[in-house]
Amino acid sequence: MVRSLKWTALDFFAGSGLVRLGLEPEFTTAWANDKCPKKGAVYNSNADTPLRLGSIEHVSGSELPAADLAWASFPCQDLSLAGNLTGIRKGTRSGLFWQWMRVIDELAAAGKKPPVLVAENVVGFLVAGNGAHFKRAYAALKDRDYIAGALVVDARHFLPQSRPRAFIIAVPRDLPIHEFATDGPTPPFHSDPLVRASRRCAVRRSSPRERHCPYENCRKGANTCNRSSKVIAGASIRRYASWKRQSNCHYSMGGSACV
Repeated sequence: MVRSLKWTALDFFAGSGLVRLGLEPEFTTAWANDKCPKKGAVYNSNADTPLRLGSIEHVSGSELPAADLAWASFPCQDLSLAGNLTGIRKGTRSGLFWQWMRVIDELAAAGKKPPVLVAENVVGFLVAGNGAHFKRAYAALKDRDYIAGALVVDARHFLPQSRPRAFIIAVPRDLPIHEFATDGPTPPFHSDPLVRASRRCAVRRSSPRERHCPYENCRKGANTCNRSSKVIAGASIRRYASWKRQSNCHYSMGGSACV
């Protein structure tokens, strides 16, 4: 028996509608947009809800319907390994990620904050700028009170074609997701580049001169605490802080989520 449509989605950068097809029948697409007329024509020939043609720069979140999911397969040109890897800087094509964030903010201001966000792009998203752009995207979601996780899915696990893509999934911080969490990376969906990128998100910067006892909950300085066997300073303290921060990372919904 085919399950009735229950959840709704907003499809940004929708192209010819492949995300819509992939989400059906669990989701029905309530709204979609793209700026390419040819892709829009293909989308509209296969969808009941017409695609809004035009740049996301002209989309106002206050005018969009409320939905359970906001999906963005934002442009990959500045994140692709075949491109220049300039990343999601504002003014670049991949920088339209920030226009999506603007629309999400406007949805939230109108009382229509989506409970689930998904940003999809090429795996270069994980390595561009040595992971700096992935970290910026993660921080943007965290600043909006979402908890974010990531995974890599390669079509070759399901079809005779290799097409790896990176996904960031975000849900509200107060949403209970413990039943979806695992204790560590889950191959093949947590690749080595993804794990490294997630750990960069977890690093806490410390002063090069910072010194303290490495024991948990100890507030004494390393030179005065009798439990401390060595001084951790400079780069070493940053490694220790990274490890401590990673101890609070959960691998949720198939993705690594630092909370």
